[in-house]
Amino acid sequence: MKRLTRLYCTLRACDEGVLFFPVYALLFADVGLSTAEITTLFLIWGGVAFALEVPSGAWADAFSRRRLLAFGALLRAAGFAVWWLWPTYYGFALGFVLWAVRSAASSGTKEALLYDELAAIGAADRYKAIASRAATLAMLAMLAATLLAAPVYALGQRFGAGYALIAIGSVLACLGSAVAALALPEQPKAERVGDGLRDYLAKLRGGLAEARGDRTVRRALVVAATVPALAAFDEYVPLLVRDLGVATAGVPLVLALMMAAMAGGSALAERWHASPVAIGATVAAVSALFALPIVLTGLLAARWLPASPLGGAAEPAVAETA
Repeated sequence: MKRLTRLYCTLRACDEGVLFFPVYALLFADVGLSTAEITTLFLIWGGVAFALEVPSGAWADAFSRRRLLAFGALLRAAGFAVWWLWPTYYGFALGFVLWAVRSAASSGTKEALLYDELAAIGAADRYKAIASRAATLAMLAMLAATLLAAPVYALGQRFGAGYALIAIGSVLACLGSAVAALALPEQPKAERVGDGLRDYLAKLRGGLAEARGDRTVRRALVVAATVPALAAFDEYVPLLVRDLGVATAGVPLVLALMMAAMAGGSALAERWHASPVAIGATVAAVSALFALPIVLTGLLAARWLPASPLGGAAEPAVAETA
């Protein structure tokens, strides 16, 4: 069980310890994309992930879960490489499509793999503790990557490499995730009738039928699709922070405050998961995290779009130097 725990925690840490996370929106803006174009990229990302949410539920039942996780990690690595080598709107869109497929492939897959492996050795009761520990390590890895992104970006700029070092580090993290996934143990599936495609289609039809006939399942699908959409505000935070005057290399340091709050909440979840105090603190923390982008948007609007007596948007209040 120790080996399983180590590998699972490594997988989660590599999944979240990606240098690109705090700066990819800045990359889009730096190559000349408008806010509207960046928004459409996020819509493509979310749209593909939403479209694959139901069919992906059958993937983990029809195919090897650890191979599916490794495949998803390699897809995201390819997406980050595309961003680096083809930094255009279409390159970014392709990268997001690959990322969305990866998200669909891993959605619930790693959790199911962990639970089944623990159940196979009679340790299913350890699932919550191990999953909580892995979630905390994942948040800490995200925090570390966010903090590390600042000097890595600054180093790349110093040597004229731009975001190249950020991209390389992100690809390496994805490769680490793929290696950890392939190293995970996996019990052989009890049912292996027919070919993989036929088995997958049968499970897909069953899943769709259950989603249509069970109100609880439909609600769960809506929640699974809606919560990430609400979190889309966070994607604009790096742009808002930089527009408020923070240097690009300093943006990850500001975002690290959010990561620290998330890591702290995850760490408390295991100890106080049933405590009313913990529930209240979690609600307050989540509300603060969702409110931060809105507050920054208001500050940005107050700075750059002061009220005009003519009824239109005024020129920026701070003049740019040539």
